[in-house]
Amino acid sequence: MKQGWGSANYGFSFGLGENLIPPVLYLALAICFFVWVAFQKKRYLGWWLIVAGGMANGLSRVQFGYVWDYFHLGPLWFNLADVSIILGVILALCSI
Repeated sequence: MKQGWGSANYGFSFGLGENLIPPVLYLALAICFFVWVAFQKKRYLGWWLIVAGGMANGLSRVQFGYVWDYFHLGPLWFNLADVSIILGVILALCSI
């Protein structure tokens, strides 16, 4: 749903996988990942960026039923939490 400057995202990053997981399950998975990262011996910035983006999107998804994407690049809509997740994945892959 596009309205004004932005787009309601019912899927994952960049609108992929729309309505595959209920919002509460999405947030529960983000919390589980947070706990897993918190108990790792090595603390990588990449993991924390993934956790932060996942939690931000998860809370928005539970509260509103969707995530509001406000950055537009070609056909893609995304938000700051998506950027955090993507940068986190890149940093995590570089640190393996």
